[in-house]
Amino acid sequence: RVPPNTLDVLLVVRNTMLPPSFWQTIDAVNDGSEPITLTLTFGDELRGHHLITETHELQPGQELVFDEHTYNEGTWLSVAGVHDLIAQCGASGPTVTLTAHPNSGVEGAHLVHIHCDGHNATVDM
Repeated sequence: RVPPNTLDVLLVVRNTMLPPSFWQTIDAVNDGSEPITLTLTFGDELRGHHLITETHELQPGQELVFDEHTYNEGTWLSVAGVHDLIAQCGASGPTVTLTAHPNSGVEGAHLVHIHCDGHNATVDM
């Protein structure tokens, strides 16, 4: 037997759940005139998963779509969404960090343009 008002509480909780919101990967474009080292971290430690890190060098004018990553949950796979992106200009130049803040829903490949001019690093989304 369900106590009075229990069903009302369950319905309210169920209706307030939000859909997932994350970037599955990054599509990076080097708009600058020097190489950029990109370090992209995927995952969510809060859910008990390990972070996955990938590093690539992008030449001027080059574009790279990072591979998507998943976690094996036994009988299904969960997506390891983008955690953050660190871009470093040249070997020891300035860096810029982009932390994933998706607006709503799931976005396949979030497009970012990175520009280094030797003194500054900027990211446009």
